[in-house]
Amino acid sequence: MFQADRHAFRLDILEATQAEHEAIAAALHRGDGDAAAEAMRCHIRNSLDLTLT
Repeated sequence: MFQADRHAFRLDILEATQAEHEAIAAALHRGDGDAAAEAMRCHIRNSLDLTLT
């Protein structure tokens, strides 16, 4: 089941997810592996919080 199926469309979730993706991409673009890994961990934690609640 997709998150969108479980949660009514919420702009705050979309904006947060977009910001997380941008942080990951920016860190990768800079070549900052540590920052990219931390941004990805944050994104995964937030996604799990949404999925499991």
